[in-house]
Amino acid sequence: MERSLNLNTQKQPACNQYCHFMQTLWDMPYPVQATAFWAIELAYNQGWQLPGQMSGSYNEFAQRWGNTGFTEYVTLLEKQANQVLPEASESIQQQAESAFLQIAQLEAEFWQMAFNAGTVVPNNGTHSPVFNDP
Repeated sequence: MERSLNLNTQKQPACNQYCHFMQTLWDMPYPVQATAFWAIELAYNQGWQLPGQMSGSYNEFAQRWGNTGFTEYVTLLEKQANQVLPEASESIQQQAESAFLQIAQLEAEFWQMAFNAGTVVPNNGTHSPVFNDP
């Protein structure tokens, strides 16, 4: 209501793809989950931190995800992932790397979706799922 947003709209493809990917993480080994969670939070931390002070109602988000405390939290997540990855099998390490790369792609698509506001941006074919459906 505060931003006059209509929440009764269909999800855009980028949002659907990200939601599907998040659901696949449920069954992944912990090192993959730890890496993915760190990567997602890192994207928000860097995305809201790097622009610096923002004007208007968006400054709330920059303060939430770009603040020093959140940066420390993201650093803790990175340390947790780094603790379990060396002990993981090569296959699991490769899955963690793939998850990280897929999150980078999904984040790029998600931010483009948000930037393009009400327009649906078709998938340009660069996104390919890393994990197969069960």
